[in-house]
Amino acid sequence: MVRMAGRLAAMTVAVLLVQGCTSVARSPEAPATARGAGPGGVSSEAAFAPTDNVRVALLTEDDLPTGFVPADAFEKSPAPPAGTSGDNGGITGSGVRPDRLGCLQPAPTAPAVSTADASFAKSTAGPYIQHRITRVRPGDAATVMTGLAAVRKQCGAAVQEFGPLRVRFAAEDLPVAGIGRSAVAFRLVGTAEPANVKVVIEFVAVRSHDVVTAISHFALTSTQPGVTGQLARRAAERCAARVTGC
Repeated sequence: MVRMAGRLAAMTVAVLLVQGCTSVARSPEAPATARGAGPGGVSSEAAFAPTDNVRVALLTEDDLPTGFVPADAFEKSPAPPAGTSGDNGGITGSGVRPDRLGCLQPAPTAPAVSTADASFAKSTAGPYIQHRITRVRPGDAATVMTGLAAVRKQCGAAVQEFGPLRVRFAAEDLPVAGIGRSAVAFRLVGTAEPANVKVVIEFVAVRSHDVVTAISHFALTSTQPGVTGQLARRAAERCAARVTGC
């Protein structure tokens, strides 16, 4: 059940972050200096001149709360033997597919010029935090934000099926100070049945010109208070300092 919940977490958050953008062109790898950290675990901006490469503004493990590591460390973990406490009842990665995510996967609204993302987790079952930066064509960012705002409305009373699990979501406001008016912030709370597992997703997207920076935070039972908003502010500030036109 833990592994099943982990796959639900990873797929749900990933699809929410890519919603609204298609024709994605990945940014090239950032230079090594982009992943350095300054005093206090916060990446130094001193080594950066503004660039079109959005990847240089991604958050790193040093920006995350203690215990978070790159999520691929858990994605590569072998599946537990059938019948053990970690067995997912035969549900593999194909059991929770993007085409089953319903309200979390509305129709794409605008093509992306470039995008980069980073994912972190504490365990296979989460919590998960993902950061995505997307540059769209001039004038398209408002359309992307409208699409993201629609996710909150569409998921407000939705029942989603993920393989054998059914999750009924309810949408809530997520107050986040210091991110400006051009932002979308909400919380989705649901219960996965028949496992009776509470699922919480917090999402914050901030638009600056033609760049959208998004933070998504998934957890079972509850998220750590204030973390999503703190990371959203840090991500927006870093994007403004490192990426041209952000």
